[in-house]
Amino acid sequence: MSSQLAARDAIQHANRVFRERHAQARRGHAYREGEEVLLSSEHLSLRGEHPKFFPKFVGPFKIAALRGVNTVELVIPRRSRFGLVDPVVNVDRLRPYRRRPSRLGPSEEDVQPEALVVDPRGGAWWEVEDVVASHRGPKGNRRFLVRYKGFGPAYDEWKAEHDVSPQLIKEYDELCRLAVPGGMTAAVSPVPRPARAKVSTSAASSQRAQSQKQDRDARAARRRK
Repeated sequence: MSSQLAARDAIQHANRVFRERHAQARRGHAYREGEEVLLSSEHLSLRGEHPKFFPKFVGPFKIAALRGVNTVELVIPRRSRFGLVDPVVNVDRLRPYRRRPSRLGPSEEDVQPEALVVDPRGGAWWEVEDVVASHRGPKGNRRFLVRYKGFGPAYDEWKAEHDVSPQLIKEYDELCRLAVPGGMTAAVSPVPRPARAKVSTSAASSQRAQSQKQDRDARAARRRK
């Protein structure tokens, strides 16, 4: 009898431990005031930004206050590119942000320069430092891969020709002419193709008819034998 009671108590204890751990795992992250978080961009509509190339999360932002169990208030500067975003958001749209350890050096957020112009409706403008690549689109229009001043290659963007400084384009073309023998616009001589013999339509038809007649005669001869 004692062994049955001990087994029952062990099973009940195991069930209680499982329920507590399962509830803790489903509770999610407990946000605190002053904590830095990332905001989901799924419901954001910013000017000049294509949803396909826009990051899934933006930030980081600090939590100013807790507004209930599932809602927090963020610190969003009014003069920033996200100044018109409602600072009170649901925790489902947040993700905890962990800064890079100082022993690994400064993070990209710490060394990024301030934008030249910031539109409260969305969008910001930075200074273009150099053109690093180019290509032609389906309609023959040139597009340039630009690098912004103070940013790394991860932030390079393709821009149309009318959005890039003519001086930068001129310097880029000059650099390409020096790097490629003969320049960018050097003409490439086409490979000569062997001339194809021209056969008139009437001659081809007569040859085909003669061949068919020979086949018929051969079959008739075989049947007579």
